[in-house]
Amino acid sequence: MKRLIALLFNNYKNLVFVLLLLIILTVTLIFAYSGQKTESTSDRPDNYSAGRNSSINIENAGNKVEVLPQNVRSNDEATVKDPFQKPFILSGLLVADNGGNIAIIQYTDEAYVVKEGDRIGNRWVVKKIEEAGVLLSDEKEEILVQFAE
Repeated sequence: MKRLIALLFNNYKNLVFVLLLLIILTVTLIFAYSGQKTESTSDRPDNYSAGRNSSINIENAGNKVEVLPQNVRSNDEATVKDPFQKPFILSGLLVADNGGNIAIIQYTDEAYVVKEGDRIGNRWVVKKIEEAGVLLSDEKEEILVQFAE
């Protein structure tokens, strides 16, 4: 038997080398791919909800992620209030030809993405959105919110 193996190694050196190389590569690939795990849909978290005007909340390993769009976003950071600051800040304005105007207004610690007829807080109603600004009203007064200069 030893003589047969010695004869094989002496006469077919290239073939033996290629076979050994294939065996090593096969073992390496088996070890490399045996440690991988593929993610299926059953591994994804089920604790999310989505609606037309709501964000998607996903919790993963204790971290919470909110995916936009959101109509109202809270400012969770503790900030010092400026007593001379106006209660409303116009952050953005989108004026469309078809009348579907949209405004972004900051009020207290929240930012509102609104269109005409929407409410801001419990008091204010958006009456009109124009290039000049946003007209808000409540039962007693009207206020025109414009971009800060």
